[in-house]
Amino acid sequence: MASARADAEREGADTPNGTRDGDAAGGENGPALPFPACSGSLLTHLQKKGWEEGAFSDVTVVAFGCEYALHRLVLCRAPYFDAVLGERWQQKPADGADGAALRVELNIDDPNVDADAVKAALGYLYGVQPSLEPTAALPLLAAAAFLGLEKLCARCTESIVSDVSEDTVVGYVHFAEENHYGEHGENVRQACWGYLCRGASVELRALLPSLPLQTLVRLLASDELWVPSEHDRYELVLEVLRQRRANLAETLQAHSESAGAPSEVGDELRGAEEKELEAARQLLGEKSGAVAFSHMTHDQLLGVRIEVDEEGLPHDAVSDGLWEQTALRSRVEACAAQGYEKDRPNVQASEASASADAAAEALSKLRVAGGDGDAAGNDTDGGSGGLPRPASPRSGGSGDGTGGDRPKMVKSPSGGLGRSLSAMPSGSTLGGVPRGAAPRPLSAFPPFRFSVEFSNVRSVTNGQSQHSEEVFYAGSLWKVSVQAFNDEDPHSRRTLGLFLHRRCPVESAPAQGSPGGGHAHGQGHGHGRGGRAVGGASSSGGASAAAGGQMPVPYVDTRERVYARYQLICPAAGSLMVLGSIQPDSKETHLPKAPKGWGWRTALLFEELEQFLFLTPEGTLRVVAVVQLC
Repeated sequence: MASARADAEREGADTPNGTRDGDAAGGENGPALPFPACSGSLLTHLQKKGWEEGAFSDVTVVAFGCEYALHRLVLCRAPYFDAVLGERWQQKPADGADGAALRVELNIDDPNVDADAVKAALGYLYGVQPSLEPTAALPLLAAAAFLGLEKLCARCTESIVSDVSEDTVVGYVHFAEENHYGEHGENVRQACWGYLCRGASVELRALLPSLPLQTLVRLLASDELWVPSEHDRYELVLEVLRQRRANLAETLQAHSESAGAPSEVGDELRGAEEKELEAARQLLGEKSGAVAFSHMTHDQLLGVRIEVDEEGLPHDAVSDGLWEQTALRSRVEACAAQGYEKDRPNVQASEASASADAAAEALSKLRVAGGDGDAAGNDTDGGSGGLPRPASPRSGGSGDGTGGDRPKMVKSPSGGLGRSLSAMPSGSTLGGVPRGAAPRPLSAFPPFRFSVEFSNVRSVTNGQSQHSEEVFYAGSLWKVSVQAFNDEDPHSRRTLGLFLHRRCPVESAPAQGSPGGGHAHGQGHGHGRGGRAVGGASSSGGASAAAGGQMPVPYVDTRERVYARYQLICPAAGSLMVLGSIQPDSKETHLPKAPKGWGWRTALLFEELEQFLFLTPEGTLRVVAVVQLC
């Protein structure tokens, strides 16, 4: 820590007149005398005589074929030069008598560093303010990291983060993933991550095949990704993997037709293919992959089963999803029948055997559907329990997954995602239902994820709220709301609260404007509707409906109150806000009876909303809800 602090002090701050932070602020011996005119003239003299003319130089720095006549006293502000020159000072100069100029060659093997970046970093030590245009910020960050100029690195990172956009995000992700610049590289990575989580399933959909595979796999499986529903997530994964495979097939074909292509290139492409195959199996063929199949409707699972079979991927995850639907229903109904608001080890799921039989029968239907090989009659967009899509289409040429006509998916070339392009083994067999498995507690089932979108957020007045549509999960109806407050912040700043609501489907839908929670985190009085649920196809035939109407549900959790862990996530350009936790060691929430909600009244400050709002002048806010029953 002491070394890092010394490095920071050595480099100094980036004040306009070249002085370090605290120069005029005084110290332990009393206030220092400010001499702004002297400081400014000294800096001007240093830049002109020292940097531009190289007068009285005692060290020559060589980089990228250029020589710079510089000064040890100035260069030692950079930790790199302080270490190198410190060692040299303890020895006789190699090229002559005492006082002869030293010669230091910078051997930089970082391909991101160029001659202009080195020149800018050296000039920065003399107080010359570098250009922080986005095109210059990347190489300058690399050069500053090499020299150990932490404050210059931070300024470059700020420029890069502010430049993250649809046109730049893929390049910045590759830059952050392929290089290691400590916390500064991590800040770039996190800025891109928040931007991707917010728009990957809609505005940025066409860009996803170009992402690094490691980042793509993490994104598609993440709870932080804003995507309408599990079935929409599945379609997104399938579409992206098919496009990547098509691109790889074209590259392999071009390589095979090129007689003079190096064998190393062929080996590299085959290695890339193996990684793609493994990613497909990981995302779609494994139970812990990107998709929670148990939160799809039965009709959707029929279509998925056929597509997974066509792709040559393992079927175990689809089978387990069907089983988990039935087991979850049995557990919820058992808890409700015995009057437990929270699951307990002594809950007797008396219908476990019947549930296993029901799952086996449903699974046999999946086998028949898969064997027919004909998906034409299956409504894989939701069937009778599917979700309505938002009426307004999104801009952009990629397909959005939430409205309008979706582009036709690219078919996987040469046999499917699970088969090699050069050798195609037969597909896996369908996994069996774990009959006789011990009953699992509610907290052991996959969390339920749904995404909502609120429009015109800037126009929400104090006390006014917007509610998303309700979605079905585990016998209950769930929604998210936002509400504006002006009396919750200690400094009287306007805040936007975020709340999760749950109600039993047999209860009457709460009227808009009905009282909310009376506690510090509860939902206040509200009215108006501006939110839309664009997710929530759920276990055993989930559906979505406006809060003002009723809808058919496959089963009902009759409990007035339940325990749950949950998260509300707001992805944004440059950041990501996560409220709550679903980790097993986190505290459960005793959700209140409808129409009350539970959440955070001061989730967001209106003055800081800008990074979270986009699409329209009045601002659209996207929220991901993750719920784990307990």
